[in-house]
Amino acid sequence: NTFDEGDKQISHIIFCTANQPPVTEATPVTPVTPSIVQAVCVDGAPGPASYTVVGTEGVVYKVDGMPVSGKKTVAAGSTVVVTPSAASDKFVLTSSSSFTLTFTVPDCRTAVTSVTPIVTDAKCTDNGQSATVASYTIPATTGVDYAVNGVVKPAGTYTVGNGIGSVTVTAAAQTGYVLNGTTTFPLTFKPAKCEVPVAPAVAPTPVAPVVVPVAPVAPVVTPVAPVVGLAPVVAPIVEGVKITSTTPVTKPTTAGGSETTPTQSATVEGVKVEATTSAALGALPRTGSEVMPLIAISGLLLLAGMTIMRLSGGRYQRTGKH
Repeated sequence: NTFDEGDKQISHIIFCTANQPPVTEATPVTPVTPSIVQAVCVDGAPGPASYTVVGTEGVVYKVDGMPVSGKKTVAAGSTVVVTPSAASDKFVLTSSSSFTLTFTVPDCRTAVTSVTPIVTDAKCTDNGQSATVASYTIPATTGVDYAVNGVVKPAGTYTVGNGIGSVTVTAAAQTGYVLNGTTTFPLTFKPAKCEVPVAPAVAPTPVAPVVVPVAPVAPVVTPVAPVVGLAPVVAPIVEGVKITSTTPVTKPTTAGGSETTPTQSATVEGVKVEATTSAALGALPRTGSEVMPLIAISGLLLLAGMTIMRLSGGRYQRTGKH
């Protein structure tokens, strides 16, 4: 073909191009989440934490704008943001999200267990006349504080006043320790009921009777002077129901003669009793006692010169004088 361009004629147009590589599409790549290792306790304190960025073709990982790779150490409790990006135009990320890595602080406190305080109740002493004072004992426990009414009490024994029935003890962990078990202990005290015992009654000791020996008393014998001038009395003769003296008693008269005393008699329950005494007895001197012959007949006592008694109906009656 011929082309006219002003006064010139061009018959042919030749196009030339430079050698360039062929254009290809970008390769998609997926970022990998970094792995993390949490801190652990070392000698009672948290150790270091770490994270590891795994190398991925076509991906660049950055932290705070700086590329990172491999294992990185951080402090416990830190937070790290890892941002991935494509290494070149040949790569395209399937996800452009960042990775937020959170590191915790381990509890490196020592575990301890609280111990129940010991209660000692009051007890009676001195045979019930007094009582001991109640008390409680706080144990010595490593890493544990014990408090009463908010005041920390060292380990030891503490007394309670009279009338205090209970005390509350609380337990708390010290720094560097973690408490397991009970944290509150209500302590109750039992009062002592003391009573003085009553001594048992003692039976009286028997007293032996006192025996006073009595000396025997010798009988007193009063000698009787013999009566002079009395005629002997002959024993009476019992004749049936009549008893008479066989010897009459006579007494001298002033004319020098003698006189016989009449016989007196008495009847006892139908029995006639006759007794004769000497009238001469009247001539005897009075000495305060007269000794006369006695005749005892069936319970009848005849006293010369005295009253003759007879028994009638269980009673003695006067019958006369002789």
